[in-house]
Amino acid sequence: MKENYGDLKSLEDLGKTKTRPFTDEQLLDENLKNIDGESLIEVRNRMNNFFNDLINDTSWNNVAVVSHGASIKFFLSQYCDVDKNLIFNYKDKIINITSPCVLEIKIEDKLIKDIEQIY
Repeated sequence: MKENYGDLKSLEDLGKTKTRPFTDEQLLDENLKNIDGESLIEVRNRMNNFFNDLINDTSWNNVAVVSHGASIKFFLSQYCDVDKNLIFNYKDKIINITSPCVLEIKIEDKLIKDIEQIY
C-alpha cells in the first residue's frame, strides 16, 4: 500500500502558506492535496481497501499493521469525532496519535467494534 506525497517542492511551498502542519490542514479540508499527491479522502479510500481485504481474509487471528501517522489519522477520522483542535474522540476515549503510537483495533463480524490506544 504505497502512499503518494506528490511534488515535494510544491508541498514545501504549501507549508509556507499554511498556519498548521499540512496533515492538520488536510484533516480540516478533506479535499486538500498537494500536486500529484493524495487528499484525505483518497488516503482513506486506500486504507479502507486495505482493511477490507484484511478483514475478509479469515486465515488470521491477530495482525499488526504499521502505518504513517497521517494515514492512520485519515483512516480513523471516519470513526472518531475530530474537533477543531484535531483531538480524536472515539466513544468518549481520546486517541492521541503521536510518533510512535500503538492502537488496538478490535474487529468482530467484519466490523470495527473498538479502538483503543495502547501506547
